[in-house]
Amino acid sequence: MSSRSVRVGVMLGFLVCVFASTQSHAGVWGQEKELWASDGQSGDYFGNRLELDSTTLLVGSPLADAAYIYEKDAGGTDNWGEVVKLTASDGEDGDWFGVDVSIDGDTAVAGAFFGSGTGAGDGAAYIFHRNEGGTDNWGEVKKLTRSGTGSLNDYFGIRVTNAGDLVAIGAQGVDDFGTDVGAVYLFSRDEGGADNWGEIAVLSSSDGTTEFGKNISLDGDTLVVGAKSKAYVFQKDFGGTDNWGEVAILSGPEAFYGSYVAIEADTVMVGAEQRDGSGPGAVYVYDRNLGGTDAWGELKKFNDPLNRWFLV
Repeated sequence: MSSRSVRVGVMLGFLVCVFASTQSHAGVWGQEKELWASDGQSGDYFGNRLELDSTTLLVGSPLADAAYIYEKDAGGTDNWGEVVKLTASDGEDGDWFGVDVSIDGDTAVAGAFFGSGTGAGDGAAYIFHRNEGGTDNWGEVKKLTRSGTGSLNDYFGIRVTNAGDLVAIGAQGVDDFGTDVGAVYLFSRDEGGADNWGEIAVLSSSDGTTEFGKNISLDGDTLVVGAKSKAYVFQKDFGGTDNWGEVAILSGPEAFYGSYVAIEADTVMVGAEQRDGSGPGAVYVYDRNLGGTDAWGELKKFNDPLNRWFLV
């Protein structure tokens, strides 16, 4: 009898496929389940973004202004059952709630980059907690908005990421640091009161690179931010207690370097998608201490030999 180890979701535009590997067939991945939204319709962009945390899967559906949570074994052994549909408490059609989603433990985050925050259509994000409002219910506990005065096309909430008691929100269109330079906003769970999720930092590119916050990834006390042709690594307590200081700027020759970023422990990955015949897509892998303490040296580069869109 085999035991499943790792699962992954793949978006096909209208459904999500869950795959699993088995110990008895190392390296073999078989489809385990096809998921649809219980009330989904064609064109909802169900699966536009998704994130898996252990046995909980969060799926965004931005043109339905919704996100859905599935649990393994809900409705039967090895079944992936829908347990709740998430929506914004003050949401409106066209907010693009669910354009990006993130889940870590008992906290889920959904971005709505056309929702109304401090200004009309400048964007918002929403935090949900497991068991809020009932057992296994995922209730909204906080609406996040940017500090200062927002404006249309700030895109606050276009990217979201969370880890532990921290949430980061990307806003690649913010003009506070220069036209379209962008910003990332950090929130902490108990800042300003229990479960308040108050803002603790606003980050931007040190060199004025635009589209800062187009992709973000948080792991522990390290944050990686994608921008136009670059990526930036920030570390908590770098430059002072509780300061989020920039420790590295990463770059590559591709026009769309920084379109995707991810971090896990001491490894950062940066994607450079191919567009409009601009060249092959690539993924760069960096190690935290390669070349010196916190140097984030390049460990490996992967190219797409077929010159397709890679990591869009």
